[in-house]
Amino acid sequence: MEIQYLKTMEANSSFWNRKSRGFSLDKIEELEQKLNNGIPFPKALREYLFLGGEFNSLGFDHEGIGQDGSEWIALKKYYEKEMRKNNLSINRPYVVLDSYDGAIFSFIYLDEGDDPRPYNFSVSESYKGPNGETIYPFPEKTFSQLINRLVDYALRGLQPW
Repeated sequence: MEIQYLKTMEANSSFWNRKSRGFSLDKIEELEQKLNNGIPFPKALREYLFLGGEFNSLGFDHEGIGQDGSEWIALKKYYEKEMRKNNLSINRPYVVLDSYDGAIFSFIYLDEGDDPRPYNFSVSESYKGPNGETIYPFPEKTFSQLINRLVDYALRGLQPW
C-alpha cells in the first residue's frame, strides 16, 4: 500500500523496543465488510491499519487485544449497547478508535473523505464535552494530524494519552 497520509508513522514503526505490526490488505477488507458494509475505509484509516492495526504503541485501547481485528468489532458493539441504554445513537458509519473507562470513546466517521476528523462520544454525563455535548471534536482537524501527534509524543518518550 502506498502511504500518503501517515508517512511519520511509516518512518517510525518502533517505540519502547516494540515494533508495530499491521494488518494485511485482506484483513483490512474483512474489517471494511464487517464495519462499513464493504465500503472502503478512509485512506488514512486504511494506512493506519496497514502500518499498525495489529499492534502499535500509540495508545489506542484495542490494539493487541484480539490482534485479528475482532477488537475493532467488539468495541463498536460494546458502545452501541451503551448508547442504546442511554437512548443515544450515531446514525452515520463510524469506527471506534479508542475507549476510556467504558464511558467515552474516540471515533471517526467513515463518510467524511480520506482523512476525517476524530471525535469523542460520551455515553456518560461525567465525560461530556466542554459545553455539555455528547459528541465533540478533537483539537486535531484530521485523523492523520492525531496520529502524527501521537507519534511525536512517542518519539519524545511521552505517553500518547
